[in-house]
Amino acid sequence: MYLPPSGLDKLMKTNEFLTNSRKWTDQKLNEDFLNKGYIYFELADVKLKKKNRKLLMQLLNPTFSGKIKVYHDPFAKETMSLGIGPVDVVGGIAKSYYIAKGDAPAFRLKKKDYGKEFVPLWNKCQKVINDFPQKKWSKLTQHVITYSECEE
Repeated sequence: MYLPPSGLDKLMKTNEFLTNSRKWTDQKLNEDFLNKGYIYFELADVKLKKKNRKLLMQLLNPTFSGKIKVYHDPFAKETMSLGIGPVDVVGGIAKSYYIAKGDAPAFRLKKKDYGKEFVPLWNKCQKVINDFPQKKWSKLTQHVITYSECEE
């Protein structure tokens, strides 16, 4: 499902996933819709507590999601931010996302658990582990991109 964004949402969604999306094409999605700012939703298996459920989730990396999928967590809290009016200058990063590798159901990855989940999450790509010795949550986007380009 593709949904059009609102005017304010277009401005606020200029993150690294969308600005780099033209470089990767792992799936046959309608790139014209994505380039116009439409948001892509898909039905995904998600692990909630100990149960697996099928939920409609917003895929944040639709054009390079062959190996790993990152879904928006609608209930995620954000890091402290500093801004002027409605525009955040620093901070405001989500503290959790849902991550799905391969055919496994998506699980909630929290910022506070990223250090201990780093090696299990990226162990199939030594480039991520070697190139990013610091396991920073703020580099998650780069980790996902590097992992999606990694050859097993």
